[in-house]
Amino acid sequence: MVLPRVHRILLLFFLAVFAATGRTESDLAQVHAARELLGPDIWAQAIRVENTGRHHRYPAQTYALVFEFEGILWLYTPYDGTQSFSIYRGRLAQDRQDFGPLLREIEPGFERHEVLPEEPAATATAPRSKPANACFIASLAALRAKVASGEVTRAALLSYYYDAGGRYGHTVLTYETRAGHFVLDPARSDQPEAVSAGMVRDAVRLASAIQREHRIAQARLLPVDLAKLTTTTIDTAEPLYSDSGLGFAPVGQEFCAPP
Repeated sequence: MVLPRVHRILLLFFLAVFAATGRTESDLAQVHAARELLGPDIWAQAIRVENTGRHHRYPAQTYALVFEFEGILWLYTPYDGTQSFSIYRGRLAQDRQDFGPLLREIEPGFERHEVLPEEPAATATAPRSKPANACFIASLAALRAKVASGEVTRAALLSYYYDAGGRYGHTVLTYETRAGHFVLDPARSDQPEAVSAGMVRDAVRLASAIQREHRIAQARLLPVDLAKLTTTTIDTAEPLYSDSGLGFAPVGQEFCAPP
């Protein structure tokens, strides 16, 4: 049976609504899963953002996770992973109080947002799927597990960009034990790969050894304070820039951009 034209239009409309609803519910579930990966010791808040921009890099209703690491704020979304959120060091308290200016630096269409309540405990115990584009957060979670086992003596996150018909970002965990130096990419495997001591001091060389298929454009090692899983906050407000252009870069620098 062929549906009349008006019925076909209505059917397409309802399918689109159901698809959008399913997507946003899935996005929120991934944000909650990312929050759970970070663990209770890391400050984080889930937010819902209204995007009124004409050029929609993000959907009209965007779910995201704001969290603290290394004394600054970071932003995770299922759409494009984790990126630096704070603009200056030494402004952590102010940044926590008002996300608005930081959101508009990333996307001018991010005009309104609301902080979502913590997920109910009963829901939080449900089985989780892996959140999309969460390599930065997964690396932090893997480090927390290894620190709890007492085997890690030193650690850093290795964040890099590679060219593959476009520029993409990725983050892995590097760490040291009495047995040597290792790299772990939770997105690929739960088994670490041994590397030389000299390699872990050269971010580009280390990234090139991990990502052999594509050229490394930029790389940066972010040392981690194992006692707090965050480095000491600097009291003075100074811009977050680095020589490599990666890491403490202008707000919006992505650390786990999807391929």
